[in-house]
Amino acid sequence: MNTKIKSDILSAAKPLFFKNGIKSITMDTVASELGMSKKTVYQIYSDKNSLITDLILHEMTAQFTVLNNLVNNAENPIHEMKLISENMTRVFMQIQPVFFYDLKKYHSNIYKIFQDHKNRWAFELIHQNIQKGIVQGVYRSNLDVSKSIELRLKQLDELLFNAEYGLSQADFINSHELSFRFFIYGLSTLEGHKLIDYYYEH
Repeated sequence: MNTKIKSDILSAAKPLFFKNGIKSITMDTVASELGMSKKTVYQIYSDKNSLITDLILHEMTAQFTVLNNLVNNAENPIHEMKLISENMTRVFMQIQPVFFYDLKKYHSNIYKIFQDHKNRWAFELIHQNIQKGIVQGVYRSNLDVSKSIELRLKQLDELLFNAEYGLSQADFINSHELSFRFFIYGLSTLEGHKLIDYYYEH
């Protein structure tokens, strides 16, 4: 029973927090959205902090599964990177920038958990992609792989957490897509550039 209730709470809380940010949503808001008593919600989650922590971990685990499936179905490393970037765009379309702003400013402990998980998973994912791309001749062989990955992670952090408060969702998504194109073109050989152009044209 508790598992079902927890799942229901997470399902209701996700769009509330993603659309409105964290600060403006209370546990009472979540209970009201569910048509559930506050007592029941508090029996599962003692406070908003514990709910946000669970939501973050749940969503990151789900995304890890999605990304693994994309990697397994990609035609080549360039295609893989583009699929991952498109998935990130879909995720960002569900989340208003204020969510990330609130996460860093008001929930530093959860922000650290998010960063630790994101950086570990992203580093491994990009590292494997770049190594495959070098072997296949679509990425430059003289790349400093670790530095390249660190640069990309810093780009993502700048976008997620250091953008001016009030950035529109459209600008948020456009900035992500632009930074990705700079990154992927910078990694690639001329053969890689041809593949990038092909995938963007089709």
